[in-house]
Amino acid sequence: MRAVEMTSGRHALIERSRDFTLVPWRSVLDRHVGKSVSGIMRDGGINWTLGRQRSGPSVS
Repeated sequence: MRAVEMTSGRHALIERSRDFTLVPWRSVLDRHVGKSVSGIMRDGGINWTLGRQRSGPSVS
């Protein structure tokens, strides 16, 4: 994951294989730039797991 500055604001660029996703930046992401990230899409948003842990902080 890395930060991307756009005219609409700061976003997180999440790369996966040959795909990428841009998501709105949250301050909790600052300390996780360059680390692995995973997400599970659910009704009402995505639950993100940051870092190499099995459980981590959630970004909504």
